[in-house]
Amino acid sequence: MSLSIAIPCRDDPRLEDCIRSIPVGLPVEILVCLNGSPAHFRKHLEETFPDRLRLEELPDAHLARALEHAIQKAEHDHVLLMDSDCLFAPGAIESMLTAISRGSSENEVYKGLVEFDPGRTWSSALVARSRTRRQGSGLNAYKPPLVVSRKIAKRIGGYFFDGRLLWKEDADLDHRIRAAGIRIVSVESCRIKHAPLTLWSDLRSSFCYGVGKAIAKAHEIPLKASDRSHRQAYQEDGLMGLAYSLALMVSHSAGQVYEAMRRKALS
Repeated sequence: MSLSIAIPCRDDPRLEDCIRSIPVGLPVEILVCLNGSPAHFRKHLEETFPDRLRLEELPDAHLARALEHAIQKAEHDHVLLMDSDCLFAPGAIESMLTAISRGSSENEVYKGLVEFDPGRTWSSALVARSRTRRQGSGLNAYKPPLVVSRKIAKRIGGYFFDGRLLWKEDADLDHRIRAAGIRIVSVESCRIKHAPLTLWSDLRSSFCYGVGKAIAKAHEIPLKASDRSHRQAYQEDGLMGLAYSLALMVSHSAGQVYEAMRRKALS
């Protein structure tokens, strides 16, 4: 069983550590899709990892298109979608290879677990707990880490990621996978470690997800409803957790309003 590991990236320096967390000798291809990257970043990767990577490149940054391009250009049928700000825990890739070999990849996708680094500040720890809580609200086909087989494309519309979406691209994929009756298999022994997140970066992401939801609505692309639970946030982190949960909701709603108003002004 072989696997392509696809990592879209613009110029994130953490990509180097991500690549180094992939053990040498495994039957895997490391495919980095440069997503609107500056020329010096490509040159640096070529010099630092002369024999470990295959590079693809898109001239303009667009995550959904970079992901789709990487899947289509991958050497192997099975593609593991990874982010540049994450590291593979020891044994993670081996666990995924085992799950694939024992499963039915024409009828399944495989999802690992993300461990969020709490960092060194109370705010990054709060974000890590919030992200962990949101991840645990239900099994989904969000990346990373997610393995898909190109064979399922014909069952989900002929593609994986919709180029019309700037954000919420994996929520759309999750919806189409579920609608097609494809099983989402949890591979808990495949764990990755996410770099610490700041309050600002997490709130910005929530705003962008709101923009993505508004774009999806404009194109009549159905998405699964949010699983945000303010009560659970309060139970786990008290008033601070509740306040942050509400802040995420407001940021998400603001993104939807912003995109709806932008579209109305352009129409």
